[in-house]
Amino acid sequence: MRFHGSSRVPILAPPVLALALLVAPAGQAQPGGGYRRACIDDSERFCPDAGGGRREIAACLQEHQGELSEACRTSLAERQGRREARMEEVRGACGADVEAHCPDTEPGRERGRCLRDHASELSEACRETLAKHRGGLRPGGRRRP
Repeated sequence: MRFHGSSRVPILAPPVLALALLVAPAGQAQPGGGYRRACIDDSERFCPDAGGGRREIAACLQEHQGELSEACRTSLAERQGRREARMEEVRGACGADVEAHCPDTEPGRERGRCLRDHASELSEACRETLAKHRGGLRPGGRRRP
């Protein structure tokens, strides 16, 4: 590990720094530091040229899934399980809202953007579930800071 000056502050490679700075979704605990900590060595080993963005690192780790450490694979699987549980809860609470306001949208960012655009028209259950998992919506459908 390289250090900056005499202060002994470590200098981190861009992908490692980006992995360390990833933010968990609001309200989601990261037991033991979460996948970021569990996968930092794998990220350094397999993804030194991933560009430093979280999507690039995630894609790189996915490409090397069979080569990852047991700790990283386990942590990523647990993270995926939590994500799927959140998505199932959102689908249950917002299914009718999606049909009413966003029927032709693709799941993911496009649908999330549509739901935010229709925030004032959504059912209370949908708004509460989205707030629980994404930090809520401001008037006009934008996320709260």
